[in-house]
Amino acid sequence: MPHNIGSSTFQGLAEYINRRMRMSHIYQPLMLMELLGRSSSAPAEDIARRILGEDSSQIEYYTERVKRMVGRVLTSNGITSHAGGVYSLIGADDLSDQERDALLQLCREKLDAFRLKRGDEVFAHRSRHRTAISGSIRYRVFTRAKGRCECCGAHEHQAALEVDHIIPKNQGGSDDISNFQALCFRCNAGKRDSDSTDFRGVLQSYDHRQEG
Repeated sequence: MPHNIGSSTFQGLAEYINRRMRMSHIYQPLMLMELLGRSSSAPAEDIARRILGEDSSQIEYYTERVKRMVGRVLTSNGITSHAGGVYSLIGADDLSDQERDALLQLCREKLDAFRLKRGDEVFAHRSRHRTAISGSIRYRVFTRAKGRCECCGAHEHQAALEVDHIIPKNQGGSDDISNFQALCFRCNAGKRDSDSTDFRGVLQSYDHRQEG
């Protein structure tokens, strides 16, 4: 154990984490973990990446995009191969380090040009018609749903849950908790913003719909 484990800095941080940290989401410990894991200061973007790395809904969202869109396009064009959920670059073993670097630079130039043209619209599809939901509201909605998707019954340990507006915002739906339901990523994506189906109560007769 390090000789300075009892330093005032350690004691102060430990006391804050153990006793004074009040969490409405996962952000505080993740930010501290990022700062503790490096010997220098951390830019806000690096902290954001740490948070995104723990966000299962984001990972699940982009996994679906890979399978349904980009992976399918690259594979159909003979650029990648796909087997058992794993993608491989065809002919990758034939590339030298210099060739890989040159191809990486070409990809970076493509990205920069696209972002210059599209600006903030690049990721607008992830935020359009969305409202930030507070941690306390999310907790109440998920607790009310007993930690399960109110459409398919998937537990929060099996699939990322999201707070869904029953009546969509673009149809005049409110941000009141009475207009919220818990849906897993797949069910929420399938519901879209034109569907006002209320799934609450659908699973009440299921024996497996229990706490934990």
